[in-house]
Amino acid sequence: MYEEIKKLRHSLWLTTDEKIQLIFQDNKGLSMVKVRERGDNRSEHMYLLLPTLESEVFAFDTPNGRFTVGISSTGEELFLSPIGVFLYPYGQIGCKPQTISINNAESQMVNNSATDIIN
Repeated sequence: MYEEIKKLRHSLWLTTDEKIQLIFQDNKGLSMVKVRERGDNRSEHMYLLLPTLESEVFAFDTPNGRFTVGISSTGEELFLSPIGVFLYPYGQIGCKPQTISINNAESQMVNNSATDIIN
């Protein structure tokens, strides 16, 4: 069930601004994710990874709600929802964030001030 996480070449993933870090690790046989947040309030918490119906998508529950992690088809980036940010392997954060266009729709600004904190 967690083979996709184990197939990832890296265990440490960062946002381009390095404010959010995800570290995948096994803890006594359980697949866990350690979430580190930097900024005004630094925090670090461990959460149990929960399976979903898709093998490339995992979830974890925090006091601020449920978050999902999706693995890209190449395995070179992760997508963290509902924040809507991409994470890159440690050492490759020089990647430029990409804009997403779906059916050439106009881009819309999302007010994510309520969902930009995980821990």
